[in-house]
Amino acid sequence: MLRSFVMIAILVWLAPLSRAAGIEGLPAETSPTLRVVHLRLAGELSETPVEDPFGFLTDQAVSLKTLIGRLEDARADKEVGAIMITLDGLAAGYGQIEELQRELLRIREAKKPVFIHSDMYDNRSYLLATGAEEISMAPTSLVLLVGLYGERLYIKTMLDKIGVGSDFIKSGPYKSAAEMFTNTGPSPEADQNMNWLFDSMYDRFIDGIAHGRKAAPDKIRKLVDGGPYTADQALKAGLIDKVEPRDRFIARVKDRFKGRVVIDNRYAEKKKSMSLDANNPFAMFSLFSQMSKPQRVSMRPAIGIIYIDGAIMPGYRSQNPFAGNEGAFAGEIRYAIEKAMNDATVKAIVLRIDSPGGSATASEVILNAAQVAHGKKPILVSMGNVAASGGYYVAMAADEIWADNHTLTASIGVFTGKLVTTQMWNKIGFNWVPYRRGQNAGALSQAAPFSETERVKMQQLVDEIYVTFKKHVTDGRGKKLKKPIEDIAAGRVYTGAQALELGLVDKIGGLDAAVEAAAKRVNLTRYDVRVIPEPLNPIEQIFSELGGRRERPSDVSIGTDGESLLAILGKLDPERARVAKQMLIGIGMMKTQEPMMLMPEMMVVR
Repeated sequence: MLRSFVMIAILVWLAPLSRAAGIEGLPAETSPTLRVVHLRLAGELSETPVEDPFGFLTDQAVSLKTLIGRLEDARADKEVGAIMITLDGLAAGYGQIEELQRELLRIREAKKPVFIHSDMYDNRSYLLATGAEEISMAPTSLVLLVGLYGERLYIKTMLDKIGVGSDFIKSGPYKSAAEMFTNTGPSPEADQNMNWLFDSMYDRFIDGIAHGRKAAPDKIRKLVDGGPYTADQALKAGLIDKVEPRDRFIARVKDRFKGRVVIDNRYAEKKKSMSLDANNPFAMFSLFSQMSKPQRVSMRPAIGIIYIDGAIMPGYRSQNPFAGNEGAFAGEIRYAIEKAMNDATVKAIVLRIDSPGGSATASEVILNAAQVAHGKKPILVSMGNVAASGGYYVAMAADEIWADNHTLTASIGVFTGKLVTTQMWNKIGFNWVPYRRGQNAGALSQAAPFSETERVKMQQLVDEIYVTFKKHVTDGRGKKLKKPIEDIAAGRVYTGAQALELGLVDKIGGLDAAVEAAAKRVNLTRYDVRVIPEPLNPIEQIFSELGGRRERPSDVSIGTDGESLLAILGKLDPERARVAKQMLIGIGMMKTQEPMMLMPEMMVVR
């Protein structure tokens, strides 16, 4: 604990005294007549907002909600005449890209030009760029527009090499999550589902580009098939509008408004970054005092946003802010839902889900809390990049479900199983001697596959949970379903566009659209949008750890050795490392052999 506190203190002491206020080559303006908002998009685009009072995470992470909010503010601000975006390696999923592109198109509809520049474009960044009126890029660069390429991960060969077997039980022939452990390639059902899924993803990808560039989809398909392109080739093909270095791009945008412009690099940052006087040895404690002051709670009507972000796990995350805490922990989400339900100022709740699912028990805990809250307040769901299996399960209390076209969802099915590790231990000289009492005593052991009686019992459990899953869907969606549940479930995965056709979701749109719909349900025209619980900054995390919290420590802990290795691998192949990390989290959750609701597609899509 002391080491954590000292680490924070050192970081604060070394924090920059001020943040850069301009782009290179641009003079400071004191009396602007027109404002061009500049957004530099770099680093990871997260779902859950992150408090960053000292600017540690500048250009490294920003939340989708924060970014969309800045764009919305700029669209409504009469002083803002245009938006200028520079891309520097933004890491975002296709669902998030779709929401950003949609907001850029809204800004264009408001008669405000949007300019974008990048040193290079790939599939995702180019799809985002088509939301702009003008696409610019650096000379001698590339537009890597080559269509969608995906990979699914199978590790049976690796498990065989280290002496680890596997034994899994499932309900639903398309519920293929366990195939990564049992197969070296997809089953016919999994292959069929993946091809159907990719067809929809590619159609939405083509349509998104065509809409942004105001071109026929067939033309865009031909252009994608002709890629990749050099900058000059992309210009000739009409994929981009300008080839120029960044300084020329900035100067040209400014010249377009004939000198009546100021470039605003810090637009809509409502909280100024805290600075530290390095000459004052007590300045650090002054900052700690500021950070520890309780925030004023607005009494205005509000729409509450609760994030279900990551694999769904039982219990509570670790209290250590430096520990690996990735995942959506059921205890914390239940507490957040209860808090929103009992807060008189929160008039409606929006669950923002970006999760491949996880523990069946934890998913039920979250759904139960949402069902109780639904008896008192409207609940809407907004789906991000993925809301599948358990991530779809927890949405079944909603009055209305919003998804992006690119969202991966449904995967209505259940499985359970275990990795059998005895041969692995034998290979390294560890000999385990088992003792058991009870017919099914070995069901939870990783020493051997399920016995026949254990298999029958586990299959009964999985089948019962699968029946419950389907009932939640039929109860929650009712007559909105376009097909019988058996023709929709069985582990099949859909894009948001396909889910809309089947009645699994209600509307296509982003988080902002879901919030607006929630406000409309409770007849609000002026309201706050409040994240519940409020994000903690690093200092608040330290003090909450010192003073204790309402939540208990995490009931699940995932070892960090694999994560350390993946940190290295991530530098070599970040996309595959991300999928491998999801797989490791899944393995960690299997240690109790509890039934799971995980999306089957552990895959990379480029």
